[in-house]
Amino acid sequence: MAVHRRELLEDAGALAREPQVDLAPVLGCDAALDEPLGLEPVDEADRAVVLDEEHLRERRDRERLGFVAGLDGADSWTTDAHKWLNVPYDCGIVAVADPEAHLAAMSFGAAYYVTSGAAVREPGNWVAESSRRSRAFTVYAALRELGRDGLADLVDRCCALARRMADGLRGAPGVTILNEVALNQVLVRFAPPAGGTDADADDFTRRVIAAVQADGTCWLGGTTWHDMAAMRISVSNWSTTEQDADVSVAAIRRCAAAVAARWAPAASPAAV
Repeated sequence: MAVHRRELLEDAGALAREPQVDLAPVLGCDAALDEPLGLEPVDEADRAVVLDEEHLRERRDRERLGFVAGLDGADSWTTDAHKWLNVPYDCGIVAVADPEAHLAAMSFGAAYYVTSGAAVREPGNWVAESSRRSRAFTVYAALRELGRDGLADLVDRCCALARRMADGLRGAPGVTILNEVALNQVLVRFAPPAGGTDADADDFTRRVIAAVQADGTCWLGGTTWHDMAAMRISVSNWSTTEQDADVSVAAIRRCAAAVAARWAPAASPAAV
Protein backbone atom coordinates (compact mmCIF):
# COMPACT_ATOMS: atom_id res chain seq x y z
CA MET A 1 0.00 0.00 0.00
CA ALA A 2 1.50 3.35 -1.03
CA VAL A 3 0.58 6.29 1.15
CA HIS A 4 0.58 9.44 -0.96
CA ARG A 5 0.72 12.97 0.37
CA ARG A 6 -2.81 13.82 -0.85
CA GLU A 7 -4.14 10.99 1.26
CA LEU A 8 -2.15 12.08 4.28
CA LEU A 9 -2.67 15.83 4.05
CA GLU A 10 -5.74 17.19 2.31
CA ASP A 11 -5.10 20.56 3.89
CA ALA A 12 -1.51 21.65 3.41
CA GLY A 13 -1.59 23.50 6.71
CA ALA A 14 -3.34 20.91 8.86
CA LEU A 15 -0.22 19.39 10.37
CA ALA A 16 1.37 22.77 10.90
CA ARG A 17 -1.53 23.64 13.19
CA GLU A 18 -1.10 20.34 15.07
CA PRO A 19 2.68 19.83 15.31
CA GLN A 20 2.37 16.79 17.58
CA VAL A 21 -0.09 14.92 15.35
CA ASP A 22 0.56 11.16 15.35
CA LEU A 23 0.42 9.61 11.89
CA ALA A 24 1.08 6.09 13.16
CA PRO A 25 -2.56 5.02 12.67
CA VAL A 26 -2.49 6.36 9.11
CA LEU A 27 0.74 4.53 8.33
CA GLY A 28 -0.38 1.27 9.93
CA CYS A 29 2.32 1.20 12.58
CA ASP A 30 2.38 1.57 16.36
CA ALA A 31 4.62 4.34 17.66
CA ALA A 32 5.05 2.37 20.89
CA LEU A 33 6.53 -0.61 19.04
CA ASP A 34 10.01 -1.00 17.64
CA GLU A 35 8.67 -2.77 14.56
CA PRO A 36 6.06 -1.49 12.09
CA LEU A 37 2.89 -3.52 11.87
CA GLY A 38 3.02 -3.69 8.09
CA LEU A 39 4.99 -2.60 5.04
CA GLU A 40 3.94 0.97 4.40
CA PRO A 41 5.97 2.90 1.80
CA VAL A 42 5.48 6.66 1.73
CA ASP A 43 5.77 8.79 -1.41
CA GLU A 44 6.72 12.31 -0.33
CA ALA A 45 8.58 14.14 -3.09
CA ASP A 46 7.80 17.58 -1.69
CA ARG A 47 8.57 16.78 1.94
CA ALA A 48 11.62 14.53 1.77
CA VAL A 49 13.97 17.40 2.56
CA VAL A 50 12.21 18.16 5.85
CA LEU A 51 12.90 14.76 7.37
CA ASP A 52 15.88 15.84 9.43
CA GLU A 53 13.92 16.54 12.62
CA GLU A 54 16.93 17.32 14.79
CA HIS A 55 18.20 20.00 12.44
CA LEU A 56 14.76 21.55 12.03
CA ARG A 57 14.37 21.62 15.80
CA GLU A 58 17.73 23.40 16.06
CA ARG A 59 16.43 25.97 13.58
CA ARG A 60 13.27 26.32 15.73
CA ASP A 61 11.19 25.35 12.74
CA ARG A 62 8.39 23.78 14.71
CA GLU A 63 5.88 24.33 11.93
CA ARG A 64 7.46 21.97 9.42
CA LEU A 65 8.21 19.36 12.07
CA GLY A 66 4.50 18.63 12.01
CA PHE A 67 4.75 17.37 8.44
CA VAL A 68 6.94 14.43 9.46
CA ALA A 69 5.63 13.55 12.93
CA GLY A 70 5.17 9.79 13.10
CA LEU A 71 6.56 9.06 9.64
CA ASP A 72 9.69 7.49 11.12
CA GLY A 73 7.53 4.40 11.57
CA ALA A 74 7.33 3.85 7.80
CA ASP A 75 9.31 0.96 6.33
CA SER A 76 10.34 2.99 3.31
CA TRP A 77 10.34 6.44 1.76
CA THR A 78 10.37 7.24 -1.94
CA THR A 79 11.11 10.68 -3.28
CA ASP A 80 12.61 12.45 -6.26
CA ALA A 81 15.27 15.13 -6.10
CA HIS A 82 14.04 17.15 -9.07
CA LYS A 83 12.11 19.62 -6.92
CA TRP A 84 13.98 21.45 -4.18
CA LEU A 85 17.39 20.07 -5.15
CA ASN A 86 16.81 21.45 -8.66
CA VAL A 87 18.37 18.48 -10.42
CA PRO A 88 16.99 16.90 -13.61
CA TYR A 89 14.04 14.53 -13.54
CA ASP A 90 14.72 10.83 -13.12
CA CYS A 91 16.61 11.17 -9.82
CA GLY A 92 14.47 8.91 -7.67
CA ILE A 93 15.56 7.98 -4.15
CA VAL A 94 14.43 5.13 -1.92
CA ALA A 95 15.22 4.98 1.80
CA VAL A 96 14.46 1.67 3.46
CA ALA A 97 14.46 0.50 7.07
CA ASP A 98 15.47 -3.06 6.13
CA PRO A 99 18.26 -3.03 3.52
CA GLU A 100 18.57 -6.81 3.53
CA ALA A 101 14.93 -7.26 2.53
CA HIS A 102 15.37 -4.65 -0.20
CA LEU A 103 18.50 -6.39 -1.49
CA ALA A 104 16.73 -9.75 -1.57
CA ALA A 105 13.86 -8.26 -3.57
CA MET A 106 16.03 -6.43 -6.11
CA SER A 107 19.11 -8.59 -6.67
CA PHE A 108 19.44 -10.92 -9.61
CA GLY A 109 22.08 -13.27 -10.91
CA ALA A 110 23.05 -16.00 -13.31
CA ALA A 111 25.86 -18.55 -13.54
CA TYR A 112 27.71 -16.45 -16.12
CA TYR A 113 27.53 -13.13 -14.22
CA VAL A 114 30.85 -11.79 -12.97
CA THR A 115 30.50 -10.25 -9.49
CA SER A 116 32.86 -8.31 -7.27
CA GLY A 117 32.21 -10.42 -4.22
CA ALA A 118 30.55 -9.58 -0.94
CA ALA A 119 33.16 -6.94 -0.06
CA VAL A 120 32.01 -4.61 -2.85
CA ARG A 121 28.52 -3.15 -3.22
CA GLU A 122 26.99 -4.19 -6.52
CA PRO A 123 24.80 -1.24 -7.62
CA GLY A 124 22.70 -3.39 -9.92
CA ASN A 125 21.51 -5.48 -7.01
CA TRP A 126 19.77 -2.52 -5.36
CA VAL A 127 17.65 -1.17 -8.24
CA ALA A 128 15.09 -2.44 -10.71
CA GLU A 129 17.29 -1.83 -13.77
CA SER A 130 20.37 -3.81 -14.71
CA SER A 131 21.91 -0.85 -16.57
CA ARG A 132 21.56 2.88 -16.04
CA ARG A 133 23.50 6.13 -15.97
CA SER A 134 24.88 7.62 -12.77
CA ARG A 135 21.77 9.49 -11.66
CA ALA A 136 23.06 9.92 -8.14
CA PHE A 137 25.91 12.18 -9.27
CA THR A 138 23.71 15.26 -9.70
CA VAL A 139 22.11 14.69 -6.29
CA TYR A 140 25.52 14.29 -4.65
CA ALA A 141 26.83 17.43 -6.36
CA ALA A 142 23.82 19.49 -5.26
CA LEU A 143 24.09 18.34 -1.66
CA ARG A 144 27.84 18.96 -1.59
CA GLU A 145 27.38 22.46 -3.01
CA LEU A 146 24.51 23.45 -0.73
CA GLY A 147 25.52 21.72 2.46
CA ARG A 148 23.07 21.09 5.27
CA ASP A 149 22.49 24.76 6.10
CA GLY A 150 22.30 25.74 2.43
CA LEU A 151 19.56 23.23 1.77
CA ALA A 152 17.63 24.36 4.84
CA ASP A 153 17.99 27.98 3.72
CA LEU A 154 16.70 27.06 0.25
CA VAL A 155 13.61 25.46 1.79
CA ASP A 156 13.06 28.46 4.09
CA ARG A 157 13.41 30.90 1.20
CA CYS A 158 10.99 29.05 -1.06
CA CYS A 159 8.40 28.81 1.71
CA ALA A 160 8.76 32.51 2.45
CA LEU A 161 8.33 33.39 -1.23
CA ALA A 162 5.21 31.23 -1.44
CA ARG A 163 3.73 33.15 1.50
CA ARG A 164 4.75 36.41 -0.15
CA MET A 165 2.92 35.50 -3.35
CA ALA A 166 -0.16 34.42 -1.41
CA ASP A 167 -0.16 37.73 0.47
CA GLY A 168 0.24 39.62 -2.80
CA LEU A 169 -2.76 37.88 -4.36
CA ARG A 170 -4.97 37.85 -1.27
CA GLY A 171 -7.41 40.73 -1.39
CA ALA A 172 -7.40 41.08 -5.17
CA PRO A 173 -10.91 41.08 -6.70
CA GLY A 174 -12.41 37.60 -6.73
CA VAL A 175 -9.29 35.89 -5.33
CA THR A 176 -9.44 33.20 -2.66
CA ILE A 177 -6.34 31.49 -1.25
CA LEU A 178 -7.65 27.99 -0.64
CA ASN A 179 -4.89 26.56 1.55
CA GLU A 180 -2.93 27.66 4.55
CA VAL A 181 0.48 28.32 3.03
CA ALA A 182 2.59 26.20 5.34
CA LEU A 183 5.09 24.98 2.76
CA ASN A 184 5.93 26.16 -0.76
CA GLN A 185 2.54 25.52 -2.37
CA VAL A 186 -0.25 28.05 -2.96
CA LEU A 187 -3.71 27.18 -4.27
CA VAL A 188 -5.60 30.13 -5.74
CA ARG A 189 -9.19 30.30 -6.96
CA PHE A 190 -10.67 33.14 -8.99
CA ALA A 191 -14.33 34.13 -8.99
CA PRO A 192 -15.80 35.88 -12.05
CA PRO A 193 -17.24 39.41 -11.86
CA ALA A 194 -20.63 39.51 -10.16
CA GLY A 195 -20.11 35.98 -8.86
CA GLY A 196 -21.82 33.04 -10.48
CA THR A 197 -21.99 29.31 -10.00
CA ASP A 198 -19.21 26.98 -8.90
CA ALA A 199 -18.91 25.89 -12.51
CA ASP A 200 -18.45 29.54 -13.53
CA ALA A 201 -15.65 29.92 -10.98
CA ASP A 202 -13.99 26.75 -12.30
CA ASP A 203 -14.17 28.09 -15.85
CA PHE A 204 -12.95 31.53 -14.85
CA THR A 205 -10.03 30.10 -12.85
CA ARG A 206 -8.92 27.95 -15.77
CA ARG A 207 -9.09 30.95 -18.10
CA VAL A 208 -6.87 32.96 -15.74
CA ILE A 209 -4.35 30.10 -15.62
CA ALA A 210 -4.28 29.93 -19.43
CA ALA A 211 -3.83 33.72 -19.62
CA VAL A 212 -0.88 33.64 -17.20
CA GLN A 213 0.76 30.84 -19.17
CA ALA A 214 0.30 32.79 -22.41
CA ASP A 215 1.64 35.95 -20.77
CA GLY A 216 4.96 34.25 -20.08
CA THR A 217 6.06 36.20 -17.02
CA CYS A 218 5.96 33.02 -14.96
CA TRP A 219 4.68 29.49 -15.47
CA LEU A 220 2.17 27.79 -13.22
CA GLY A 221 -0.38 25.08 -13.68
CA GLY A 222 -3.84 24.16 -12.60
CA THR A 223 -5.21 21.51 -10.30
CA THR A 224 -8.44 20.34 -8.70
CA TRP A 225 -8.75 20.62 -4.92
CA HIS A 226 -11.87 19.47 -3.07
CA ASP A 227 -13.67 19.41 -6.43
CA MET A 228 -12.70 23.02 -7.12
CA ALA A 229 -10.51 24.22 -9.99
CA ALA A 230 -7.47 26.06 -8.65
CA MET A 231 -4.25 27.68 -9.76
CA ARG A 232 -1.25 25.89 -8.26
CA ILE A 233 1.79 27.98 -7.46
CA SER A 234 4.86 25.93 -6.53
CA VAL A 235 8.03 27.78 -5.51
CA SER A 236 11.11 25.56 -5.60
CA ASN A 237 13.74 27.15 -7.83
CA TRP A 238 16.93 28.18 -6.04
CA SER A 239 17.26 31.38 -8.09
CA THR A 240 13.77 32.82 -7.46
CA THR A 241 13.92 36.20 -5.72
CA GLU A 242 11.43 38.46 -3.96
CA GLN A 243 11.39 40.64 -7.08
CA ASP A 244 10.52 37.59 -9.20
CA ALA A 245 7.67 36.79 -6.83
CA ASP A 246 6.34 40.35 -6.92
CA VAL A 247 6.56 40.58 -10.73
CA SER A 248 4.74 37.25 -10.98
CA VAL A 249 1.99 38.42 -8.62
CA ALA A 250 1.54 41.57 -10.70
CA ALA A 251 1.28 39.47 -13.87
CA ILE A 252 -1.30 37.14 -12.32
CA ARG A 253 -3.43 40.06 -11.14
CA ARG A 254 -3.12 41.74 -14.54
CA CYS A 255 -4.18 38.58 -16.37
CA ALA A 256 -7.10 38.03 -13.98
CA ALA A 257 -8.28 41.59 -14.62
CA ALA A 258 -8.01 41.08 -18.38
CA VAL A 259 -10.02 37.86 -18.22
CA ALA A 260 -12.64 39.61 -16.07
CA ALA A 261 -12.94 42.46 -18.57
CA ARG A 262 -13.97 40.10 -21.36
CA TRP A 263 -15.78 37.53 -19.18
CA ALA A 264 -18.77 35.73 -20.56
CA PRO A 265 -19.68 32.43 -18.91
CA ALA A 266 -19.74 29.36 -21.09
CA ALA A 267 -23.22 28.20 -22.04
CA SER A 268 -24.40 25.21 -20.04
CA PRO A 269 -25.35 22.03 -21.99
CA ALA A 270 -28.99 22.52 -20.96
CA ALA A 271 -29.02 26.00 -22.50
CA VAL A 272 -27.62 24.90 -25.85
